[in-house]
Amino acid sequence: MGDSIDTVGDNINTQMGPYMAHIEERKQSNGKMSYRAEVVVRVDGKRKKKSKTFELKTSAVKWARNTEKLFKQNGSGLATV
Repeated sequence: MGDSIDTVGDNINTQMGPYMAHIEERKQSNGKMSYRAEVVVRVDGKRKKKSKTFELKTSAVKWARNTEKLFKQNGSGLATV
């Protein structure tokens, strides 16, 4: 399904800390591309994930950056994102 995975950038991947975001490029059955953004957070040794799929890569990157920022501001609470 997914052909490549790109990291969002240094602003998101803060030196492999407790927050990590990436964008997965996926080819749909109709031939169109979609982009799945995923933010992974480590809290008390456990991984929590939040993801969303977009038609545009720029939208996926923006969502990933905003979601990671919210995780950081709210103490990694998934309920607030």
